[in-house]
Amino acid sequence: MTPVILASLNELLFLLWIVTLTSYATLQARLWPWKSQMANILDSGLTGCLIAVVVLGCILLDFNVARGTVVIQILSMMAFVLLSTAFVAVVLLVLYRAYKPSKTYGIFLSHHKLGAAVLCRWFKMLLTGIIKDHIFLDSDDVNKLDAIIEVCAWDCENVVVIMTSETLKRMWCAAEIASAHAGEGNVVLVSCDGNGFTEELIEMLPDLWSDEQQATLA
Repeated sequence: MTPVILASLNELLFLLWIVTLTSYATLQARLWPWKSQMANILDSGLTGCLIAVVVLGCILLDFNVARGTVVIQILSMMAFVLLSTAFVAVVLLVLYRAYKPSKTYGIFLSHHKLGAAVLCRWFKMLLTGIIKDHIFLDSDDVNKLDAIIEVCAWDCENVVVIMTSETLKRMWCAAEIASAHAGEGNVVLVSCDGNGFTEELIEMLPDLWSDEQQATLA
């Protein structure tokens, strides 16, 4: 259909052929589709020969210089607009990532080690096969143990709290939950059997830790 429509526009037809063949050659070199290396080399060579034939064949075409100049001007303007738009889009994307960087972890597993260490290991193994995001587990990410409060607040999308009977009694677990809430993160509670949570337990939480422990988290 394209040659019929553009039969009188030799200049544009020639450019379209060159762009089409060059695009095909680029994809072929990138994908390397054939199983045999020799077949891929021959395909690339034939495409190169075809491009050479088209370029040499343009000598036989009767180009209208004035019309060709207009075509080149229009195409150059379109290319300039596209490149300018792409440049602005890249700059905006860079600025967006600079001021709102992506978070390192998709999930932070908050748990009491004595009550849910094995469960969290199973959780991570299960989730790793489902999602591509990084999952924070303290026994694996020991290099960031001194920054877990900051990770919960600013560097993870979801804080998954494994609710066992000792979870809220451990100050670090409570700090992880509180920092995620302060950072307006998404907190997901996973209730385990026998967690023993009552309103009385929640009310007594401020008195569970000494002043020295609270100062550690300050």
